[in-house]
Amino acid sequence: MSVAAGVAAILAIVSGAFLLLAPRAVIDGPTIFRRLFFETNIGEPFGRKFAIERGIYRRHRIFGIAVILGGGVIAMFAAYLAMNPRALDIYLLVGKPGLRVAVVLVATCAVLLVTLGFCLAIRPSVLKGIEAAANRWVETKSPGPTVSAAVLRNPRLVGVLLLVGAALNLRLL
Repeated sequence: MSVAAGVAAILAIVSGAFLLLAPRAVIDGPTIFRRLFFETNIGEPFGRKFAIERGIYRRHRIFGIAVILGGGVIAMFAAYLAMNPRALDIYLLVGKPGLRVAVVLVATCAVLLVTLGFCLAIRPSVLKGIEAAANRWVETKSPGPTVSAAVLRNPRLVGVLLLVGAALNLRLL
């Protein structure tokens, strides 16, 4: 957790220093920087439909067998947890009821993976409906101005706020 906070603080320091020290022409003008960081819609690639049919469905037997093997490994892990409850210290951490829940969840994941693997290996067309249902993009409407517009209006203020936030973040680490 502290590594992620440190990385976030370093990114905030770099971003804040740039916004604080960069000439106004770099931020306001039609530059590559402005286009890359403020005008690019980073969610655009996720709005397109991605079909895995060509890559996976052409080699469906190989992928199906791999998923079945993965499900088997997870099933063996569930059996190991059930037979040796104190082996991984999960029993001491969550107790007997928590261990039972963990074993049931791991076994359920194993069953789902083996079922998915068999579907993929034998008849992958069964999964097309699931893929179509899962491959929908949900987007909410923006309630107001975007973050980029606010940063472009007051880049120096945002730079100072980022530096202060990064300093507080590093102080807490």
